[in-house]
Amino acid sequence: MLALVEEYLQSQRQRLPAEAEIRFTPERLPQVCALPAGEVVWDVLPSSPNVFNSSSFSLIARAQGRTVCNLVVRGRVEAMAPVAMAVRTLQRGEAVGTGDLRMSRQDLLRQRQPFLQPADLIGMIATRTVAAGVVFEARDVAPPPVIKKGEVVKLMTGGGNFQLSTAAVATSDGADDSVILVRNLNSNKIIHARVSGPGIVTVEH
Repeated sequence: MLALVEEYLQSQRQRLPAEAEIRFTPERLPQVCALPAGEVVWDVLPSSPNVFNSSSFSLIARAQGRTVCNLVVRGRVEAMAPVAMAVRTLQRGEAVGTGDLRMSRQDLLRQRQPFLQPADLIGMIATRTVAAGVVFEARDVAPPPVIKKGEVVKLMTGGGNFQLSTAAVATSDGADDSVILVRNLNSNKIIHARVSGPGIVTVEH
């Protein structure tokens, strides 16, 4: 019976990162069914639409078009994979370095957008305090700014082969491809602009 659940979970693994190792630990073994001779077809139904959040699975056996067995297996699903964990406490505004993290095998189903590759995290800036021993999540960090608050930038407008530029001042830090507010130095108007690169923003239409 457990093999049916495990086989079903493996069939759904495309919903998880390739690194994940799927485990199912039953709370207790299900009762045994007396099955008729001949071909028996099993259906496995999870208790949750999000398969890997299911706490139980219904195992339904059918023979010659009728249900001959209906069992419920309760247990815990895990998806284990190495994720980045802080080895020291990082304060808001600090950059994440190679020595600030280690890879620790954790259950992905109990994390929110963890980092599976150190390269995706190194160089990012902490957006809040991250305590030692805590798994890094996407909400904990942000890309480093390529434009600083108060910096005079080139404000581009137009499109195609026709573009105009003027000077503006950034009212906040901005990472690449983020939208920030800038003040046009000619008109003094505040404008939404997308960061195109170091020192360059484009008017956001």
